[in-house]
Amino acid sequence: MRRFAGTLLVLASLLFPRLARACPVCGQGREGTESALLVMSGVLSALPLLMAGGIAVWIVLRARAASRERSAHAVAAAAERPTESTPSSIS
Repeated sequence: MRRFAGTLLVLASLLFPRLARACPVCGQGREGTESALLVMSGVLSALPLLMAGGIAVWIVLRARAASRERSAHAVAAAAERPTESTPSSIS
C-alpha cells in the first residue's frame, strides 16, 4: 500500500507539475506552502542524522547477534569435548 501511494504521488507530480509549484526563495505558489517548506526543511535536516543512527543501530544489533552466535558455538564445542575423569582410588 505504501509503495502504491509513493508511486501515485510521483506520477501525479510528473503528470500535473502545476500542482507542485512553489518557490522557496521568493514565496510564490499557493497559500499554505510556507508550512510545507518549513516541515520539509526539518525533514531534510533530520534525515542524515536518522540515517546515521539507523546504521549505528544496525551495526550494534549485528555485533550482538555475532557475539551470541560465537558464544553458542563455544558452548556447543565445550559440550562435545570429553571431560577428564579422575580415577577413584579404592581403599
